[in-house]
Amino acid sequence: DINAVDPQSLGLDNWANGKLAINENTLKEIKAGRFEQTIPMKRKDGKEGLVKLSIKPIQVHSRELSHLQVTVVDAKNLINCDAKGKSDPFLQLSLGPQTQTTTVKDNTLKPVWNERFLFNVNGHSELALKMFDKDVKDEDDFMGSGSLGLD
Repeated sequence: DINAVDPQSLGLDNWANGKLAINENTLKEIKAGRFEQTIPMKRKDGKEGLVKLSIKPIQVHSRELSHLQVTVVDAKNLINCDAKGKSDPFLQLSLGPQTQTTTVKDNTLKPVWNERFLFNVNGHSELALKMFDKDVKDEDDFMGSGSLGLD
């Protein structure tokens, strides 16, 4: 498995601004079924949080991925949104028109999910990530965002 923190060691582009793009080398790792990546999440306060994803292809046709299994492993360095000094985070993942959401993890800034999602790649080139703090009475608070390019 690859547990990358240094994007240059994998030849990754666009690390800044909450974006990460996959190049040919990392596409080979994904096709081999062994790619784990920590994605920077641009927080609403301008600082950076992190979300760890594990990505596995379900079907591969020549060079094109047709389905991705994305496991949301965990997150850290999240922003405090509640009066108690914690948050109730959940992550929204979108690939084209497909949107899926993790469960809410109560009262934490270091949630652990280990939740799996299946996406149909179907020509879409970016997995968008948005983190929210669940609020019972009010609208959920936006915590930050990031993306994973599938170029």
